[in-house]
This record gives sequence, C-alpha cells and structure tokens, in this order.
Amino acid sequence: QPFEGVSTSLNQLKDLGLQLGILTSNSKVNVNRFLASNNLEVFDLIHSGASVFGKSKVIKGVLKKLNLTRQEVIYVGDETRDIEAAQAAGIRVISVSWGFNTREILSHQGPDFLIDAPHQLAEVCRNLIHSSDALIQE
Repeated sequence: QPFEGVSTSLNQLKDLGLQLGILTSNSKVNVNRFLASNNLEVFDLIHSGASVFGKSKVIKGVLKKLNLTRQEVIYVGDETRDIEAAQAAGIRVISVSWGFNTREILSHQGPDFLIDAPHQLAEVCRNLIHSSDALIQE
C-alpha cells in the first residue's frame, strides 16, 4: 500500500503541470502492477534497471535522453543513496522521512529539502515553481 496522502500529493503535482517519473531497480511490470492496483497511474516515465556505475549515472542518462536540464529536475527519495545520487548528478533532492531511512540519518546527508508528510511535497514544488517564475520575470 502507498503511504497515506501520497495519491493526493501526486495528483497535486500533476495539477501543477509537473511531469512525474520513477527511477527504480524493480521491474517495470511490478511497478506498473503496483501503480494500477493503487490508482497511481500518473507517471510520465518509468525507468527500470540498475547501473553498475550507480544511480547518478542513471539520472544523468535519463536527463540526457529526455533533454532535461539539471535545473528542471527534482529528485525525491527516501534513502541516503538517493541524496548522494542526486547530488552527484547535480540536481536538487527532496528527502522524505516516511520511507527507508529516518529523518535524522537523511538530514546528515544535506538534502535540499527534508519533508515529513506527503502534502509537503506539493508545497515544496509549488514554492520552487513560484521562485523560478520570479527569477524569470526579473
């Protein structure tokens, strides 16, 4: 089961006009089965597979494939490895404390944002969008 509030949060992100993707070492079949059984079919991309060179190489490969800049991407994860991979790839990272690692452990890795509840995800993204809009208008 997804964590309580995740479905609402994902829909809020879509309402903001954001594209959502999943990077996982799990099989695409398993991911699609989970998403379908939980009404979470809101993702634009599901990238399945691991790299012997690490997650940061996978992130960089997806950015290149989709022609995205590092500034356009925010990585969301629940492990210290996610923070390390995002930082190595040069992208912002939102760490969520309701998953694999605790808030304390995550905070020591220095994520850009550390949130404790799914509703905060949309709040952080909304603030980032508004701050980017303000920079463009200046």
